[in-house]
Amino acid sequence: AQGIFKSAYGSQTKLALVDLWDIGKVAAKVFEEPGKWNGQEVDVAQKEVSVQETVAVLELVSGRAIKIEDFGTGEGAPDFRKRIAESQRWSKALDEAGMGTPDLTSLRETGVKMRGLRDFLEEKKKEGVLGESIGAI
Repeated sequence: AQGIFKSAYGSQTKLALVDLWDIGKVAAKVFEEPGKWNGQEVDVAQKEVSVQETVAVLELVSGRAIKIEDFGTGEGAPDFRKRIAESQRWSKALDEAGMGTPDLTSLRETGVKMRGLRDFLEEKKKEGVLGESIGAI
């Protein structure tokens, strides 16, 4: 069976994905060196990946084909989907204006190695957390 990944983003839209545990590792590192990081901003993300690249990783880990679909905001869309689609469209507009791209320079200076989506999903699959649901997104 083919899975479906529904999104208001286009397939080439880049997303800065981050594991919450990685945020904690960066925060701990920053708190260890307050003199160095006081007043500094640290954008946290492993790297930006497109929706298409994200779905390719989901396919690889799940072993299932996954189709990208735009769920839209039409009459039949539930209210929560309309709100999600609107926020995704705003995010896309900010990104296209150059305001949404993370600057990973300071993150590299922390020395914290970020975990990528594939590593995260593989780990969760081994833990039995994902099961069959990964292809049913």
